[in-house]
Amino acid sequence: MKSRGLLLNLLFICIGLSCDTGNNVEPVFKEHFIKYYGEDGDQDGRDLIVNADGTILILGSTQVAPQQRRIFLVKANSAGDIIWQKRMGTAFEDARDIELVTAGPFAGNFVILTNTRKPIGDSTLVKLIIIDQTGNKQDSVEYNAWQSQYGYSVTTTSDGGFIVTGNTSPEAFNDGPMAVTDLSDLLSIRFDGNLNLTTWPTDFGGEGDIMGIKYFDISPTEHYFAAYTDKLLSGELNVISLYDYNFWFNKVKDNVRTDFFEGGAATAERMSWITSSPSGAYLAIGTTTSTSGDQSILLTKVINGFTLSESKSFSSGFQGVHACSYGVNRYLIVGNQIRPGNTRNIWLAKVNPALDIEFQTSFGGESTDDRASAVAELPNGDILVLGTMNLINQDKIALIKLKPDGSFE
Repeated sequence: MKSRGLLLNLLFICIGLSCDTGNNVEPVFKEHFIKYYGEDGDQDGRDLIVNADGTILILGSTQVAPQQRRIFLVKANSAGDIIWQKRMGTAFEDARDIELVTAGPFAGNFVILTNTRKPIGDSTLVKLIIIDQTGNKQDSVEYNAWQSQYGYSVTTTSDGGFIVTGNTSPEAFNDGPMAVTDLSDLLSIRFDGNLNLTTWPTDFGGEGDIMGIKYFDISPTEHYFAAYTDKLLSGELNVISLYDYNFWFNKVKDNVRTDFFEGGAATAERMSWITSSPSGAYLAIGTTTSTSGDQSILLTKVINGFTLSESKSFSSGFQGVHACSYGVNRYLIVGNQIRPGNTRNIWLAKVNPALDIEFQTSFGGESTDDRASAVAELPNGDILVLGTMNLINQDKIALIKLKPDGSFE
């Protein structure tokens, strides 16, 4: 494995409240680089979008006070130079996901998913915010039907609507005899193009614990979705346990839900993301935890309506975070490499259709906690990795641009 430490040429200078290494990186990194974004205090990267004109929209979060976070947005050009950056929202909004809106009245804009802390304990409500290309708010909607709800991702639909999934506080619907404790229920809500809540299946209760990860818009009446759960799905689980979690794949058609299958054995398998590819396959990435506490990246590929194709785990000491398709049938995956002292480095790999690693590399300091958030392919095959890296005792949003082989030159 190649390792890229943060040497002196990656240090940056903070002037006032704006931190950017756009002009402070040595020439070798002019086209391929590591650049940092933020302001005074801690910021972390959450998600990114590459626009058709090559500009990059970065969604992050900034800590404005203890237990208070605001949305932090950066728009950069293809060289990573800042076009604009701004805060958004209240002091209690934690950014989670951003997507391009491709249809409906907000087509060409972006939708941001946030979780807003409520004054009751650790509970949150879900919020969607529509912004334009300059980061200005166009509209928003809140969802606060339960004691607490947490949005993990938002999906834009072909009819201009939005689907949010995640989980809620344990609610008393579809519960059985309660042989196991109900810890959470699946959040599954749908809005039309005008942000009005629409009719959508609500039979996602039951005992146990669950987290919805992502919906895929197959047609206006058919959607796939993926989650991880320890719920009683097929009778194989009867005790709530750290090591009973599985990947879970489903379909919703004409407002009726159908289970496809639960992936993997009775181990702690928590999905973190799932992506689609031009080949029609879907790749789920997550982390599997052994009974001794060792963590490994788990990849599961499904095809033809979520039929299991490949599943593979890598050596211990890694956490799976995000994936994207690369070309027609390859994938880029990012995760966290766990280091001595329980710090982390950002880890990147490219895998082939059989999920074999074609290259891998890592980024980070020897003693800092640096972590991955997202990965994207550029039209020319270059690679973008978004993460959070610690510099001068502060966390900053980090954007890493690499050649197709994972190198800088």
